[in-house]
Amino acid sequence: MIRGTNEEMTKEDSSLDLWTESRFRVFQKVTDNANAAMLHFCAPTHPELSVRSFMVYSKSFSNFGMSKKTLTSWKKKLLPHFSK
Repeated sequence: MIRGTNEEMTKEDSSLDLWTESRFRVFQKVTDNANAAMLHFCAPTHPELSVRSFMVYSKSFSNFGMSKKTLTSWKKKLLPHFSK
């Protein structure tokens, strides 16, 4: 389960809560996509390949494929008062 940083990660009895879905739709979608990717990359006879393939897939989401220069230019255009 993927949840926001401001969401509770523990139950009332102080145990770790691993199964409660996020209340935010965006994190629910990311969780669904991660679960689908784990099923897609499953190779029972080659578990190391499964993990490696999933890590390569998940790394593709860093900055959604945009360079730092592109992100900076978008920030300047969309949020000019924060770009100083």
